[in-house]
Amino acid sequence: MTPETVTFHSRDSRHHDKRKRMTLSHEEFLRRLLLHVLPVGFQRIRYYGFLSHSRRPKHLAHCRFLLGVAPTPVPPIVARLDYRTHYAQLTGRSLVRCPACGQGEMRFVALLPPGSPRAALQDTS
Repeated sequence: MTPETVTFHSRDSRHHDKRKRMTLSHEEFLRRLLLHVLPVGFQRIRYYGFLSHSRRPKHLAHCRFLLGVAPTPVPPIVARLDYRTHYAQLTGRSLVRCPACGQGEMRFVALLPPGSPRAALQDTS
């Protein structure tokens, strides 16, 4: 640091994370530094490190072990309603009953790939 400039090291991702030295004026250094400060009311969400989604439970359990904190109890798994049952409870209409006659029950037969002709299906009723 000099009275006019600030020199610091940074990684250049365009050149295979090569370390480079950069010299900036105090004003430009502070401007670039403050680009990383969030405004009041905003919260940074991190998706990497020990909080990354894929390994979060394992890493948090290890952190609790290292800190000597008792493991948190696992909440019981609550059975979720099928969307058809939930829809019927909310609207009073069934997604399982045939919308034309109201008597028959609709069942999954096949999943058509996008762009496939509908003529390939045969009516078996």
